Amino acid sequence: AAHREGPHDSGMGWLIRNKHGTLLEAGMGKFEGRSTVMESELSALIWSMQACSSLGYRNVIFEGDNLSILKYIKGEAYSSRCQH
Repeated sequence: AAHREGPHDSGMGWLIRNKHGTLLEAGMGKFEGRSTVMESELSALIWSMQACSSLGYRNVIFEGDNLSILKYIKGEAYSSRCQH
């Protein structure tokens, strides 16, 4: 996800690779109304999960570069803006 503070759109991109690293699918998008980096990152994760599901992928490993998201998912961090 790419997020800029203020009333700007956020962007996101995802890709699906097989176990050999070969690119299988890719996508990108933009969304508005995300106030924080965490909201943008979580939105990107949700969009990528939905894309995997709609493309028929069921055994998926997600990778990302945001440690705060990993801690949030594992229940080691909390954000009232992202609780839903």
